[in-house]
Order: sequence, then C-alpha cells, then structure tokens
Amino acid sequence: MKHSLRKKELALTIAVALTTTPALAEELALEEIIVTAQKRVQTLEDVPLSVSAVTGDAVRDYLGGNQDIRALAARVPGLIIETSNGRTQPRFYLRGLGNIDFDVNANQPVAMVFDDISLENNVLRSIPLFDIERVEVLKGPQGTLFGRNTNAGAIKIDSVKPGTERDGYVRAAYGVRDTMSLEGATNLFMSDTFSMRASLLYQERGDWIDNIYNGPGDDFGGFDETAWRLQAAWTPSDSFSANLKLHGFKQDGSHPNVFYANAIELGKPGLRPGFNEEIANHDNEVATLELDHIGGALDLEWTFDKGMTLTSTTSYDKLNNFQSADVHGGEVSFNPDDLGALGRQLWFNVATGDGLTDHEQLTQEFRLAGDTDRLFYQVGVFYFDEDFDLLNQDFLNPAASALVSQQTTSKAIFGQAEYSLNDQWAITVGARYTDDEKDLKVDSANPGGSVLPGSITVSDSFFNWDVALTWDMNEDWTWYGRLATGSRGPVTLGRFGFVSSADTEDSTALELGFKAFLMDGRARWNTAVYAYQNDDHQLTATGGAANVNQLLN
Repeated sequence: MKHSLRKKELALTIAVALTTTPALAEELALEEIIVTAQKRVQTLEDVPLSVSAVTGDAVRDYLGGNQDIRALAARVPGLIIETSNGRTQPRFYLRGLGNIDFDVNANQPVAMVFDDISLENNVLRSIPLFDIERVEVLKGPQGTLFGRNTNAGAIKIDSVKPGTERDGYVRAAYGVRDTMSLEGATNLFMSDTFSMRASLLYQERGDWIDNIYNGPGDDFGGFDETAWRLQAAWTPSDSFSANLKLHGFKQDGSHPNVFYANAIELGKPGLRPGFNEEIANHDNEVATLELDHIGGALDLEWTFDKGMTLTSTTSYDKLNNFQSADVHGGEVSFNPDDLGALGRQLWFNVATGDGLTDHEQLTQEFRLAGDTDRLFYQVGVFYFDEDFDLLNQDFLNPAASALVSQQTTSKAIFGQAEYSLNDQWAITVGARYTDDEKDLKVDSANPGGSVLPGSITVSDSFFNWDVALTWDMNEDWTWYGRLATGSRGPVTLGRFGFVSSADTEDSTALELGFKAFLMDGRARWNTAVYAYQNDDHQLTATGGAANVNQLLN
C-alpha cells in the first residue's frame, strides 16, 4: 500500500513538473534586443552586422562614481576609448582601428551618433551620458547610412524620449575625494498628443592631487559638471509627429589630464616604487579645464499611404572650450643626475593649452522610407557644415601660439534596400555618394609672433557601398555575410602653425557571422569573423623637436 502510494505521488510530481516546465522555460527566456542600427527598429538578429547593445540601466551602473563614456570600453568587445584630455575629447577604436591624434581638430574613423545626430568634433563628444535608453556599438564600416568617417564603425546613443505616463527617477551618490553626483529625469505636461521630459546631471570631485612643487595646500584635480536636456514630443495625428530637443553641458576643472614625470622606470614594467598618484611635482601653474556646449535638434516625421515615411532631422550645436596642462609633468632640471628621477624632467619643458574659441556645427538630413511585403527601402540626403576657431597656446613661448580657423562642408546622397528572396533568405544593398571640402587658415595668435600665416584647402568626392546576405536557418539560428566599404574624408591640421593634410582613407571589410538562441531561448550566442583592408591610411606624426603634429598617408 505504501509502495503504491509512493508511485502515485511520483507520478503526480512528474505530471506537475511536465505541465509547468514550458511556463518556467518561457519565464527564463532572454528578452529580444531591439536596435536601430540601420535607422529603423529591428531585433538584433535581423541586423546583418555585428552590434553590441548596452541598456540604459547598464549605462547608469557603469558610469557610477562619476565615470565618463570611457567606462563603456571595458564592457563592449572590440571597443577601446581613450583621451589625452581627461574627461573630454574621447577617441574611439573599434577592432583595432582608430586615431591616436590628440589634437582638438583630429579626425576619427569611428562616428559618435547621439539621438541621430553625428557629433563630428571630438570636443562635442565630451557630452556626458545620462537618462540613456540604449547604446549600440556598430562594428565594421558604416559608410552607407552614417556616412563619412565611419571606416571602423559607429557609437550610436539614444536618450530616453518623452512618454505619456509618469516616469521619473532621482539618483544621488557620494564617494572618496569628495566625489558627488546627482541625476534625475521625469516626464512633464503629459497628454494624449503632447509630452515633455526634463533630464539633469550634476557631478563634481574635489582637488585630490597635492602639487609639492609649491608646498602644502597647492592642490588640483577637481572638476564640476552640469548637463541638462529638455525634450518635447507632439503627435497631433497618426500621420505626423515632432520631437524637439534642447541640451547643454558646462564643465570646469583645474586639470584636464595629469602628467607624471618618470612614473615608469626605464626598462621595467609597471609603475615605479614610490609613485603616488596623489602627489605631483609641476612647476607650471597652467592647469585649466573649461567647456560650454549648447545645442538643439528637431525631428519631424510624416507618414503616408502605402507605408511610406518622410523624416527630417535638423541639428545645431555651439561650444567653446579650453584645456591646458604642464605636459612635461614635473620639475625641469639641468642636473644630469636627475635623469629618469621621479617628478623631475631633464631639460624638457612644455606647457601648452588648446581650445575651440568659437565652434558651430549644423546638420540636416531628409530620409524617405517605405515598406512592402518583401521590400524595405530608405533614401536620403545629408548636409553638414562646421566652422570653428582653434587656439594653440604655448605658455613658455607665447610668440609660438597660433590661431587656426577651419570650415568643413559635406554633402551626401544615400540609400539602402532590403529584399526578402523567400522566408529564409534576404539581401541588403546600400550606397552613398559624399562630397567633402575643408578650408584651413592659420595665423599667429599674438601680434609679431613667430607663427607664419598659412592656408590649405582639400576636397574629394567618394563612393561607399555595402551588400549583405542573411539566412534564417531556423527560428533560433541566423547566418549572415557582409561586404562593406567606408571612407574617412580628407583632413587638415595646423597645430602651432605647422600646416599639413592627408588624402581620403578608404576601407573595405568582409564579415561573416551567426546569431543564435540556445537552451530554449535562455542563452544567446553571437559570433563574427572579419578582415579589413585599408588604403591611404591616415596617420599622425607627433612630437619630435617641437610640440606639433603632422598628417600623412
């Protein structure tokens, strides 16, 4: 009797387990990842290229403790982010391709696209990340949809948009070195057709580095930053919507980046014994960090019959910035016994500053998209205009300070189409024609200075394309292959009066990969292999007998 009862209990247990397993499996399944890597809403599996997506919640976690965008580098495979100016001017590398040039006018092969606006100058890219919906890292050339200077890929960032429900948050933090941050956002004035969202970030850090050259109490290293964003969304009908964004960023600090003389001992790995990051020995009082950025964007969208959509995206950004540093990072010495000594720099003495005294960027894009049973297409035109004045200041030799002016114009026409051959196979084809022109002038920043006037004009037209094939082997496995090109347009440079230029760089990349769900959707496995070929690779020759850069191919 007991044995029979146990059999019934076991049978009941197995039956219950079998009936609940599907629900449990569904509960444990991974969520679909939604991306806009091709300027339309798709699942990650439907995009025939390698994309790494980071959620807004993860971005907030990564940037805790007043981190800047460089915190993403440790979380995205193939992505490196560095800077020579502390919290400003990030330089992106994808799959090994990037630009080491630290100049304010440096040209990068990785684009940063914030709310569908390409931020060209690396100072514009200093804007902090807060109230973010997602970050997408697009790997490989993106020359078709995102245009010039995307040989290696693009960093696509989308902020949280206004909603029709009450949605807000406040986050505050305090840490060592008097580090403090306050972040918040909320929807405002909500109705069925109109809503607004306000977002704010404030963060600061106290002076935490003791400059022993001037004795106790001469500290630096602190900063304070304030960033804000105000968005308004209006949808009066099913056929029209408008989104307006205004944003600003202000940054002040006592040092953009800290240089330590001889922190590494010659011939030995790692930092030398006795090194302390909270102690510096700087003999030049020039360390400053200033940035003031304001801008806005307007998105208009019209929906027509037969699934056609017309989108207009307009943006304007204006900023001023300046950062300076004791570049040699120590106390200048003329005693040969101080060669390689911590905090001493034998004979070498450089103290400089750079900044955009007046920068403006204007962009305009019109895009027409349509969708049928088997075909999706989008075509568009793009216009870019950038104008700025750049100051190169030499504090030890004011006569060598230079004022650089540059004007850049870029025009493009582009298109992309995806056609479903059948239920399993689809082909995507894209093309873009771009016309670039740059005018650079350089002059002495001081009357009677040693900088000789100079000018240079470069221009070029180039064609980019890509083709991709997608195979949905089954509902869990998708294979793809992609052949794409990208171009980094011609560039100019006039650092401290040394004028140079480089021709257009062209890249061709082949990528093969798959995207798969495993274990009934509880695991995701994406893999890609790729190969690059670069022609006329743009390089920078830095330093030497003077604090200058020179461009070359």
